[in-house]
Order: sequence, then structure tokens, then C-alpha cells
Amino acid sequence: MVKLLNNVLAAVNLVAVGEALAVAKAYGVDPAAAAAGISGASGASKASAAMYPDWVLTGTYDSGFALGLMARDAALAVETAGRRGATPHLLAAASHIWQEALAALGPDADFTEIARTVAPSLTSEGATAA
Repeated sequence: MVKLLNNVLAAVNLVAVGEALAVAKAYGVDPAAAAAGISGASGASKASAAMYPDWVLTGTYDSGFALGLMARDAALAVETAGRRGATPHLLAAASHIWQEALAALGPDADFTEIARTVAPSLTSEGATAA
């Protein structure tokens, strides 16, 4: 159960940090600088400190963990919580976002590629299109 909860929290963080960095970029703030600032403050997470700087902003997307596995774990965490009567609304919303990314990108995409759907302006494709 703890592994599922850890993964669903990582899933939430990847979505939230991506959205936040995209907003920062829209206001003219360099996403790498925003990630560094956030990582030194109360909003810090592994997503802001390492995942976006190392794998998304560099365009490498090479964490080694598949998007399909993260989408599965996020859905399973929400489903498992429901079996005990819990209704984790934020976790469920994030799981839904992961299911959309799974449909768009496929199960073999790196899980950091969620940025392509939640924060396309941070990706090379979104930067080109912007």
C-alpha cells in the first residue's frame, strides 16, 4: 500500500510541478530557475528538484520508469482507497490525468513525458509550437 501511495503522490507532483512551471514560463520566468526556487522553498518535491530539471527540461525523458506503470499505480491506489471507503479527490483527479496521458502517449513512454500533455510549453514540441 505504501508503494502505491508513494507512486500516486509522485504522479500528483509531476502533474502539479509541470502546471506550475508552465505558468511560470507564461509569465516570463525561466522554468529551470522556477524549479530551483521552488525546490529551495516549501513547495519542494523530487519532481521540482530532479525530475523536471533532469529529465523534462533537458528533453531526455530517461528516468527508466514507464508511463503505463505510473498510470496503473495511480489508478490502483485510488481504487484501493475506495475499497476502504476513502474518496481521495485530488489523487483521483491526478489518476484521470495520467489515464489521458497514457491514451495520448502510450504505455512505453517514460513517465516524465507526462509533461508533454500537462505542460507542453516546457517540452521541445510545445516550445516549437508556441
